[in-house]
Amino acid sequence: MGQVSREEAVATLAAGRERLLALLGRLGEDERERRGTIGGGDWSAKDLLGHVAYWQELALDSLAAWRRGEVPWAEAEVFRGPDGAEHAPNAADVERKRALPYEEVLEVHERTFRALIVEFHGFDDETWWSKAPYPAERRNRLGTMLGAVLGSDRGPFSHAEIHDDDLAAYVGSLNT
Repeated sequence: MGQVSREEAVATLAAGRERLLALLGRLGEDERERRGTIGGGDWSAKDLLGHVAYWQELALDSLAAWRRGEVPWAEAEVFRGPDGAEHAPNAADVERKRALPYEEVLEVHERTFRALIVEFHGFDDETWWSKAPYPAERRNRLGTMLGAVLGSDRGPFSHAEIHDDDLAAYVGSLNT
């Protein structure tokens, strides 16, 4: 994951959120809840929204750990752990949020997104580029670590983006 500025991070997160919410806004209540429609698995559009919120929650937890001088869970388990280390907690969170009404999952997403943006705007460049308070070879700067937690193979802070195609395909299948 490359290093990006705070402004680039906020822009990438905001664009991903905007696309996600625009696509979700084209779905009716039943369509948002219909399982087996996203990514070839058993997820619903609501599950996808909860999944994106989960990674935002992990980013906030990672930031809190960083501030305490501790290795964030995502760094210790996901990035350094065995392949697929994130799947069990991710699946558990999807199941937990699946029981919630859509409006509550949306609120979790909105709350965590706003909290991230407030945090990012609160950093100065020195903090954003500060070195990890724990031994780290990769993701050794705050912005880089957060970019990885919120990122994908498409780049830092692009997690929501990797799900665009699946959600767009589902939405498109309903309008044909």
